[in-house]
Amino acid sequence: MDRLQRSAWRYVAEVLPPEELPMLAAHALVDGRDSPALRELAGLPRRSDETEIRELYVQALDELGVPLPDEETAGRWLLVSLAVGLANAELSPKDVADRLSMTVAARTPEETRFLSGGQ
Repeated sequence: MDRLQRSAWRYVAEVLPPEELPMLAAHALVDGRDSPALRELAGLPRRSDETEIRELYVQALDELGVPLPDEETAGRWLLVSLAVGLANAELSPKDVADRLSMTVAARTPEETRFLSGGQ
């Protein structure tokens, strides 16, 4: 999964701030991705209008054929990412709680324990 594909689920899960999107676009260009909207987004300052940034980001993903996941799929990716970060000691329990910005419904007993803070 490349940088833009990872960013799509992070964007939908609301853990990717809009001010990071211009730099993400610049890195994607360096990675060899290219589209008119991606170039325009990469040229914007971090403090540009959030609506413009978001619109260009979504347009760039569309131009590049990178789909935005639905909220449930984004939530699943978020849970996996947080669980891996916690298991690898890259995140503390507080970091996990702070980054769990969207409501994610548990679908398995393991997810229920994870979301409830159980072991």
